[in-house]
Amino acid sequence: MIALLASLVLVFPADDAIDTYVKAEMARQHIPGLTVMVKQNGKVIKHQSYGLSNLEKKTPSKNDDRYDMGSIGKTFTAAAIMRLVEDGKLTLDDTVGKLLPGTSPTWTNITVKQLLSQTSGISDYAFQPGIGLADTYTKEKWLTDMGKLPLDFETGKFYQYSNSNY
Repeated sequence: MIALLASLVLVFPADDAIDTYVKAEMARQHIPGLTVMVKQNGKVIKHQSYGLSNLEKKTPSKNDDRYDMGSIGKTFTAAAIMRLVEDGKLTLDDTVGKLLPGTSPTWTNITVKQLLSQTSGISDYAFQPGIGLADTYTKEKWLTDMGKLPLDFETGKFYQYSNSNY
């Protein structure tokens, strides 16, 4: 969809054509809300939000909204981390304590590899009150609340899918 929007900018330079296309696709695909940013040669040429960011509260989408991508984001995160490993900017043996100083002492020795392979033992935040999937919170609140929880198991001993690893 991103490539299609970028090509629309070249074919249809008027904002109205992009807006028309996005609104039609939102209706066709039942998308409640989204934000589009198109850059050309490093310059933002379109940054627009459409629809609702919260259906229950009927909150209009804003350009700085965060959207839940679901678990597909884990694929992109893992690929980005492996690029950093490839570039020598981090290793799979780097620890949470090294990369995020000041986080929970329980997490200090958990490695990037253990996070990526779902063997960290860190609880899944998705089910934690106040920081779950449907909640709005800051990174600081997430780190504080999650850091208070015990590990579900000894790091490296078991596999357990956890959104928190990513």
